[in-house]
Amino acid sequence: MPQASHELREAIGQHFGNVSMDGPVGFLFGHGFKLFNWHWIKPMPSHTVSTMEAACISFLCTEFDFGGLI
Repeated sequence: MPQASHELREAIGQHFGNVSMDGPVGFLFGHGFKLFNWHWIKPMPSHTVSTMEAACISFLCTEFDFGGLI
């Protein structure tokens, strides 16, 4: 059952055209993030997470029970 806020679902839907996990996961992988045990790892320790990257991580955590950023 969806848990993300209406605003976050709307923002993700507008950006990716739907509210599946495919767009946000592909976006994060495309920006160098790695997935380890359902948690996201930044491309480099010094990487500053953008607003869209943070929105994708938040959406995946709340909507699909991914872990957060480690």
